[in-house]
Amino acid sequence: KNAEMSAYEDEDSSLELVEPKAPTRKVLITVCNYGVDHTGDVLFEAVSNQEGRRKSKAASVHSSFRRSLYVATNPCPYSAFASLSRRITLLPHYKSPLRLLHLTMEGEEGVRRSKPFYLDDISICEGGIESTPLNWEDDSESGFYAYRRLVDAYQFEVHVIPEFVVFNGSKTYRVLVKQQGGPRKVVEPGRVAPVRSTPKLGLVLSVDFIDLQASTAAMTVDVLGLRVAVVRARDGSPLGSLAVQTVIGNHDSKLAVKLGELKFGSGVDKDDVRSPSQGMFENDTVRFRIRWSEFQLTLNEARTMDSDDSTGITSSQSALDRLIDAQSPIHIRAKASPRQKSFSEAKREQILEEQSEIERRTQSPVCTIVLQRFTVDWQRIFKDGQATTNTGSARDILLSPERSQFSVIVHNVRLLDETPNSKFPVVFDSTSSTTSFFDLCLRFRGPLQTELVKVDLVDLNLAHSRGKTEKIIIQTSEDFVWKAIDVANRIAVSTAQLAGVDLKMEWDEEHHEYLVSIEDSTTKPPGYFDTEESYTPPSSDTLYDISKARVSPFDIQVSFIRRPQTSRYKHLN
Repeated sequence: KNAEMSAYEDEDSSLELVEPKAPTRKVLITVCNYGVDHTGDVLFEAVSNQEGRRKSKAASVHSSFRRSLYVATNPCPYSAFASLSRRITLLPHYKSPLRLLHLTMEGEEGVRRSKPFYLDDISICEGGIESTPLNWEDDSESGFYAYRRLVDAYQFEVHVIPEFVVFNGSKTYRVLVKQQGGPRKVVEPGRVAPVRSTPKLGLVLSVDFIDLQASTAAMTVDVLGLRVAVVRARDGSPLGSLAVQTVIGNHDSKLAVKLGELKFGSGVDKDDVRSPSQGMFENDTVRFRIRWSEFQLTLNEARTMDSDDSTGITSSQSALDRLIDAQSPIHIRAKASPRQKSFSEAKREQILEEQSEIERRTQSPVCTIVLQRFTVDWQRIFKDGQATTNTGSARDILLSPERSQFSVIVHNVRLLDETPNSKFPVVFDSTSSTTSFFDLCLRFRGPLQTELVKVDLVDLNLAHSRGKTEKIIIQTSEDFVWKAIDVANRIAVSTAQLAGVDLKMEWDEEHHEYLVSIEDSTTKPPGYFDTEESYTPPSSDTLYDISKARVSPFDIQVSFIRRPQTSRYKHLN
């Protein structure tokens, strides 16, 4: 036996791999359609058409269309394959009738069936409120909806979604969602969970914060809108408020119930409900100040001048415009391979090489904003001898030991027109050398993260000090206004173009250069199997109780020269 094994090893060591000369064949196996279950509670079942069976009317999901089916129960539903929180099922041809099986604890059989339907009966949409309802055999509402997405010319995705999902918008706390007449579900921060309404009560929910031992009262949330619920502790004392918003769902539900962040009341002792989201300086005395002697912001319009040798016309074009107009990848020079040098080194070499072509690039300054003696100051202190109770009343806000002040002081603001030979080089200016142009002071009493923020003072002075008002001068022409509007419009257009494309950089071994191309990010199909829906948590508005607001008088002198440009105006008949 050992001799045979050694002979086998000698024979195996003499083998050599020979590449096949024939091309490799790829065999693809696909299905007619496939279903995506977002609920995790249903299965697809085939309905067979057989002669001699009792003819039953299967209602189409559209009330205006009905067709007759020969229904026979198939004891073996289609299998489902797990994919994150969804289940995938391979489905037959669109002409084959189907129905849903719902696993339930009700009844003796433990299964409830929907009315048979064809794939043509399901609406083609992106989910949400346009989805098609699927009813039970007795015409009652099932709480399940379906929609189709066209994958290929003869292939569909059939998505089964619940009527409602609950989204926990909190970043810290888990919640326990309780339904009247339904199950309880724990929803982690930033996650969603499907819920079902009852025919008689609708969707009535109450939310429990597990870590805080606090909850809200039961509320009806099956109607679109925003609600604010009071969160109370076990002893009945108010802990804070919770924003609850019902909106149209995305791809995973017809409607979505979004829970916002918990807002604590101003009288709540946060030491008892400490959360990881609170900062390390939550109860510290802090002062933060920035002082700049002068701050200048210059807006330059940088564009590349490209000249056509045949026509002699010079055009102004940005780098992104050239990349989009080319409709093909553009090479960027680099001497070293990415295996030899890092991308940052190759990029540095590219910048050095392109400095020789700096004459072809023009930078046209538009305007400059100058802030002289600019100061921003924020401070918070705690006064001794004052304490709060835990009732959350307005009296507690007044007795809060926390005091905050925010102030912004700008001695002078100047807006300069950088156009050569401009008639008004200074567009905006303050004439005083001793009075600050902008002086804002805000004083707060109590915490700032509550629903009701107490503001003791709002004081705004514009070129005003000690009862004396200085002049604010604005002088410009129509040319500068149109120039500023044009630049703002080009920035908005370029930003929209850059937001809609993805820049892709690859190394070209043949030319030893980087290959830059663009991809339209708006045409990428969403991943229904590998990603979860993302909702924006709702928030309730913050109310400000302002005791005193004061705005100083100000004097503005405006000079404007009208120079109409006929190309910008159209005559209206």
